[in-house]
Amino acid sequence: YGRAVASNPQNEALTRLHGGWLGMPLGPRQRVYDDAAFDPSRSLIPNGGLDTSAAITGWRASNIRVSLDTTNKVSGTGSLQVSKHIAYTSQPTGATLRSPTLALKAGVDYTLTFAARALQHRDIKVNVASDTQSFTIPDYWVRRVVNFTPKTSGNYAISFYVGQENVPIWLDDVYVFQGSTNVFTREFESGIVVVNATGKPRTVSLDEPYLRILGTGQDPINNGSRVTSVIVGAYDAAFLVRTAANQVVASPTPPPPPSVDTPTCGKPLYNGATERALFLYYDCGSPQRWHARMTGGGRSSATSYRGGVSANQRFASLVGFSQESSDVLTLSSSGTLISYTQYASRSGEDGFDFSFPAGAKVCYAPDAPADVPVLIGANRLTVAGPISLATFGTCVP
Repeated sequence: YGRAVASNPQNEALTRLHGGWLGMPLGPRQRVYDDAAFDPSRSLIPNGGLDTSAAITGWRASNIRVSLDTTNKVSGTGSLQVSKHIAYTSQPTGATLRSPTLALKAGVDYTLTFAARALQHRDIKVNVASDTQSFTIPDYWVRRVVNFTPKTSGNYAISFYVGQENVPIWLDDVYVFQGSTNVFTREFESGIVVVNATGKPRTVSLDEPYLRILGTGQDPINNGSRVTSVIVGAYDAAFLVRTAANQVVASPTPPPPPSVDTPTCGKPLYNGATERALFLYYDCGSPQRWHARMTGGGRSSATSYRGGVSANQRFASLVGFSQESSDVLTLSSSGTLISYTQYASRSGEDGFDFSFPAGAKVCYAPDAPADVPVLIGANRLTVAGPISLATFGTCVP
C-alpha cells in the first residue's frame, strides 16, 4: 500500500517525528449502521419493540416476573419490566429471561441490539449462540450491541442473565439482524479513521469530503484523491485527512445573541435526520419538566454535545433518552448538577429529561459546537449562552 513517510532504517526517529498528524480526537469512536439493513422491520425477533402484552408473551422467565410497562420506555408505547428475583440467587444464571427462539445459520454474522435501564446501576450478562458478554446498565436508558457468529446452525434464544444483583431492569427495542455492525469511524482535528472489523468489504459514506494520504508508493490507495465515500476491505482501515474547507476551527466565531422573546411550551417541530441542533423545551402545564434533545442531522460523523444544568435545589428527576455506551449523563451527589456529553450522528437523537421543584433557580449551560444552534421552546428561539429556565434571561452556572 505504499508509505505515508519514507522509511529510514538508520534513524527511525526521523520517521517518528511525523506522528500526531491526525491531531487530537474530537470524540469517541462511532459505530456505522446501514440504516436499510438494520431497520427494525428486518429484525429476526418478532415484536422486538415490546410495546404490547402480546409482544412479551413469547419471552420465558426463570426466577423473575415480567410485565408490560407503558410508562417507562425508550420508544413506542411500552417496555418489558423484569422484577427482582422471586428467590434471591447469587449466581448470574440463577435468574434468566429468554427471548423467542431464532433460526440462525453457522458462519453468518449477526447483530443483537437492545435498550435497557435499571432501577439502580447494575451488571447483567447476555448470552447468544454460546457467546456471553457482560454489560453495565445504569439507571437511565442505554443501548447495547452484541455482534456474534454461530458455529453451528440451529435454534437459539437470547438469554439475559439477571441474577446475583437483585435490582429490577427494563428492556426495550430488542432486535437481531443478519450482518455485522463492527464498522467504526473516529474523527480527529485533521482527519478521520474508518475501521472495518468485519469479514467483508464495506462502503462507508462520509458527510463531507476528505483526502486520501498522499503516500510515497505507487499504489491506488494512498494517492491523495478527494473522496466522499470509502471502500474499506475486510479487517482493514482507512486513514483520511481533512480538506482545507473542512478544517476544525480552533477559535470559532461566537453565536449570535439570544432572542429577548419568551420560549413557548411544547415540543418544537424538527427532523433529526436532516437538522443538526440542540433542542431544549418544556411541557405545557408543567413548566418544571424539561427535555434536551441533540440530533445528528444526517452526518455520518458524530457531533459532540457537552454541557451542564445546575440548580439551587435537588433535581426531582433525571432520565436519559436514547443513551449509548459512549454517552455520559451524571447527576452530582448533591443532586443539584447534571453533567452530560452526548454524541449524535446520522438520524440519531440523544438527550435527557429532567424536572425540578417549583421556585428552584435553574441554569442551563450548553456547550454545542459553534456551527450547531441551540434552540429553546416550541418557537425555537436561539440561545447564545447559559440561560435561566425560570426567567429565560442569562445566568451564571
